[in-house]
Amino acid sequence: MLPSRSFRLSTDFALSPTTAKLEPMDLNALFEQCIAIDADGAEWAKAVPGGGGVYALTDEHDTLILIASGEGLRRTITYRLSPPPEASKKRADLRAVTRRVRWRRTYSAFETAFEFHRIARMLMPNDYMELCAFGPAWFVHVDVTERLPRLLATKYLRTPGTNIGPFPTKNAAERFVEMLEDLFDLCRHYHILEQAPHGQACAYAEMGKCPAPCDGSIPLDEYQRMMAAAVSFGTGGWQSEVPHWRDAMMERAAAQDFEQANSFKQRIKRAEPLAGESCRFARPIEQFSCLIIQRAEGRARVKPYFVRAGQIDAGESVKRKDLPEAAKRWVETMSAPPPPLTEDNAALRSEWTWLVSHYLFKGDRAPGLFMPPDEWPNPDRWLPLIEERVLRLETNTTPASDTNDKDLPS
Repeated sequence: MLPSRSFRLSTDFALSPTTAKLEPMDLNALFEQCIAIDADGAEWAKAVPGGGGVYALTDEHDTLILIASGEGLRRTITYRLSPPPEASKKRADLRAVTRRVRWRRTYSAFETAFEFHRIARMLMPNDYMELCAFGPAWFVHVDVTERLPRLLATKYLRTPGTNIGPFPTKNAAERFVEMLEDLFDLCRHYHILEQAPHGQACAYAEMGKCPAPCDGSIPLDEYQRMMAAAVSFGTGGWQSEVPHWRDAMMERAAAQDFEQANSFKQRIKRAEPLAGESCRFARPIEQFSCLIIQRAEGRARVKPYFVRAGQIDAGESVKRKDLPEAAKRWVETMSAPPPPLTEDNAALRSEWTWLVSHYLFKGDRAPGLFMPPDEWPNPDRWLPLIEERVLRLETNTTPASDTNDKDLPS
């Protein structure tokens, strides 16, 4: 997890150049509540709820001073507006300049991260990702219709073409690329491929590990088909193909053709990472879906989030007694065609996928329920888990590790 931070004034109260005065209506639309505070007294603190949420501090001109999230709004904001220790050089005296406090309540770690990202993206368009408590996931992009298709690890979804992922780290995405290059004898030196058909074949061609499209040994349309086969294999085809390789290995061994048997054995070994955790969600982004269920307001309500092709849509909260009927509607929503990925929404879809991946790769350690495509279609399996994993949480505040107010005292 990246270090979590909040935007705030420096000790000399110099405003960030990215901070602009916003109309009160803009801020009021983002936050549910607003209170004015005067220079003295602390009666205002009684109006602030104790649960988790996202909050903002502004000055007398309603210029943004700070935006952050916390596991307990009253404790967090009171601390922020308390006088800093005399010896402290890190904390500014925010109380001296703050005149309004705004907040939006949240009821789960995921909702806090989702709402903070949404609000910070609007208020701090140049800096907001530095403030979020989650870092990037990674994808592998390729457009097999290009003259010279290439597998490329990237943080952001791209159009046109196929985006495979998400992967938890850049290394995981690059290992996925290297594995497909080895299994399907794809070009490793793209700068040479760009010279096709007048390139000079490299050592991989000499070893029989590349068909050398760079020097015209095979036509580029054939290389495109090789790339398409590699993408199909890496995004799920391996689950049916590897068993065939295993059968062929046994047959070759039985026929004492040990060289061919060993060749299949090596291919199977190279494909093993596809069954690992880092490649668990390796599929085209259009097929990446996740039903998220989190605690909502009160003690017996939950809230669904529908993730389809990187798009996150928040549903209405549901009472415990209405869950069986609601689950049917949720599955119908998840089964609908995902909205298309476009150049205009690719960056936001990328960041939303990062957020989901931050929790999805935690597995059972993630708070609430995060159900990928192989789980959400079966409500009979996950409805009982809502009681155990969502409703029986001891508190409905945000865990400190997933807030961006990291420097509060414990």
